[in-house]
Amino acid sequence: MSENFAPQVRFENNRKNEAFTVSELLVSTVILGILMGVTSMSLSGAFQNYEENTQTAQLGQSARSIMERMMREIRSASDVHSFYNYLEIIPNAGSGNPDRIQYILFDGVLYYRTVTDGKTTTCVMLKKTDDVTIHGFTSTICIGSDENGDFVSLVTVNLKFKTAGQTQPVSASACPRINRRRS
Repeated sequence: MSENFAPQVRFENNRKNEAFTVSELLVSTVILGILMGVTSMSLSGAFQNYEENTQTAQLGQSARSIMERMMREIRSASDVHSFYNYLEIIPNAGSGNPDRIQYILFDGVLYYRTVTDGKTTTCVMLKKTDDVTIHGFTSTICIGSDENGDFVSLVTVNLKFKTAGQTQPVSASACPRINRRRS
């Protein structure tokens, strides 16, 4: 009788404890996909809000700078003429001052034009391709007299800015520095 005295080693399949099953992988992939979808939607909303806030801030800055310039020039003017989409400012006579300053809105573009000694210089203040565009431009001049009998004029400028599909009206008023005295 031959006996085998070699130790008997049993190998057990512990594979079940070492790896994931296909169903576990599928469940974890679905959960990961849901989490990534929620995260991307949150980030997308945050980026959209950032873009809208940036455009709104740009609108405010453009409106302020254009209106401040107009009002500064009106306050130092000797006369102001107003038509639809057109404002003409006659500055006080003096060295370095232009003869006329004009703001013209044509086809969604706001032009700034100066006329000095017959020479016209035109530049674009706000063009149509900018993120902020002007959709309306009106100016009115109210003329009255004060208690001393002096003529007093008040110029009001209204601009309609548009950004990110939203229209925002902006208006400002100023009195020309030199008002005409009643003869």
